[in-house]
Formats: sequence, C-alpha cells, structure tokens
Amino acid sequence: MTEQRRIAFTVRGTPVAQGSMRAPRAGVVLHDNRSLISWRNTIGWAAKEAMLGSEMFAGAVSVEAHFRLERPSSVSREAREYPTVRKNDIDKLTRALLDALSGIAFVDDGHVCDLTVTRRYDDFHEGPGVDVVVEELR
Repeated sequence: MTEQRRIAFTVRGTPVAQGSMRAPRAGVVLHDNRSLISWRNTIGWAAKEAMLGSEMFAGAVSVEAHFRLERPSSVSREAREYPTVRKNDIDKLTRALLDALSGIAFVDDGHVCDLTVTRRYDDFHEGPGVDVVVEELR
C-alpha cells in the first residue's frame, strides 16, 4: 500500500483577500486589491518549495488553511477576540489561496473536495500569514 501524499508549508506576510473582480472594458478583468498578485506569488513560491521533487496532485485533495491576521492596535483582545469584520473575510482569503495553488499544488481548485479554514488574530506573535496542508484523498 502506498503512502498518502501530503505537503505542508507556512507563508509569512499579511494575507490578502481576493476581492471582487471588475471588467472596465470587454475582455479585461481587474482585481480590486493591488497587493493580491504579490500575495498569490508568495503562496505559489512556498508551495513550489514544499513540493520540491514531487508531482502536482492530480486527483481529489483536502486543503487545510489557518490564517493569522495582525490585530489592529485599536482593538484589544477583550474588545474583540476574533476578526469579525468585513475586511479580509474568510471566503475571499480562501479564494486567493486556492487560486494561487491552482496549477502548482493541484491541477485546478475544482480538485479540492475537503476544505478546513480558520481566521484568527495573531495573538501568539508568530506573525501574520497562513499555514497550509494539502493532502491527497483516496
């Protein structure tokens, strides 16, 4: 029996949500956030490094992601334990992550069949970023 393939990696830096896309002209699609390209490239390089010497996942995969956001200095832990604000909402953070991994870790984000995602403030001073695990499903 072969071992189940799995990669795990951490991306350091401020997570960027993939906001709405707009089309100012026919055939041209723009993202609202200019930092998105850099963030997705950073994720892609971390994934490539984690996959060194292994093939892209071709079948169904499970993705686990734990986002760490910087707590604003104006928000105490007592005032708000979790990042319950619209900025960097969990689905848009996840969309940026899965799109960045498409074509690198797995063929397409349509291969993701299990998804576990958390979004927390970085109260343990690890620094903002995301911890990612991609595992093949059998």
